[in-house]
Amino acid sequence: MFERCYSSSSFAHAMGIALEASRLDKVTEVLAKCSISSSSLPSLLNYSLQVLSSKITTTRTFRQAAVKIVTSYYEELPPADYDFTSLMKGYQILNQPGDVGKMLVTLLSSPSSSLDNELLAFQLSFDLVDTGDQTFIDLVTKAFEAAMALVAFENISEKAHNQCLSVLKGGFTGQLELAFLYKNSDVDPLIMKNLKKALEQKR
Repeated sequence: MFERCYSSSSFAHAMGIALEASRLDKVTEVLAKCSISSSSLPSLLNYSLQVLSSKITTTRTFRQAAVKIVTSYYEELPPADYDFTSLMKGYQILNQPGDVGKMLVTLLSSPSSSLDNELLAFQLSFDLVDTGDQTFIDLVTKAFEAAMALVAFENISEKAHNQCLSVLKGGFTGQLELAFLYKNSDVDPLIMKNLKKALEQKR
């Protein structure tokens, strides 16, 4: 079955079989075959992480081991080929906040398509905050600040850095929530103003 998939370059099909059978050796084999004989490695890595992130695999141990194998192959790719959303989920499964922090810095300091990358960094930060895993978020924030200290600020927008950091620390999210409540609520504006002031004093 696997050889038939390899001969027809059906690497996603082969990976699906390997994951369903919980065969780490085959996961490694499929990725190795794809990296040698095909240019579709980026799409295969992204597909693999999407499947593994959906929790359909049999055990947590297998899932973590498979994610570790898949993420290691990203080192062969340029950042332009990354699916950052799937990669972040992979790092969360592996409990690697340091890699998430570095990934956000990579996006903010990328010389190409800077605005798109900044927006993606913000979206990933919001997605991370939405998970509610505060311990992981705090560690990502520390890693982000440490990685930022190694980057020259002429290669990165200070405003983008501050906004991304604000999202991770929850401040920007809180401001958006208050703005939404203020705009859509029938409550006395004075009450909303006092609520906003009280929340700001607690920071």
